[in-house]
Amino acid sequence: MKRSELLILVAMLAVAASYAVPRYLQYQRRGALVEATANLDRIARGAQTYFASSAKVAKEAPQLPPSAASWAPAPPLHERCAKGKARYDADANKAFDEGPWKQLGFTPKAPLALRYHWLVRRQATTLSPAEAAAYALGDLGCDGQLSRWRVVLRSEGGRLRKRGPELVAGAR
Repeated sequence: MKRSELLILVAMLAVAASYAVPRYLQYQRRGALVEATANLDRIARGAQTYFASSAKVAKEAPQLPPSAASWAPAPPLHERCAKGKARYDADANKAFDEGPWKQLGFTPKAPLALRYHWLVRRQATTLSPAEAAAYALGDLGCDGQLSRWRVVLRSEGGRLRKRGPELVAGAR
């Protein structure tokens, strides 16, 4: 192969890569968006179910599951990225088998690309509504730029109303 042919081949590969890499990153972001919205919706539905069932049992105001102690899965995002993985290992989903995740009925069905957190800002009382939020956090391109989604829940008229999921920080 002549040098000029090699240069033409390298140029063609560079053009193909300049098209393919952004498309691949866009594909990854879209997958994380689908994961975030689907899982945050499932968490919100679980909270609504828990809240409604506690209203039937409790004589006082209905309650929400307590806040999660930390983000789950536990390994930080940079560790996953350092291993060159787009998703956590399937056994990382075991973090959702207990605590508030179990009360919310949230068990991931596949290995996750994002981490999740459940935060109760206020339990309902006779004078104030319950407020909670679920968050999803991810480093989509393993470039250090974090994207965060959230769904906010607030009790109104004895029911838990949902706002979101919405992207609150990071890549669109």
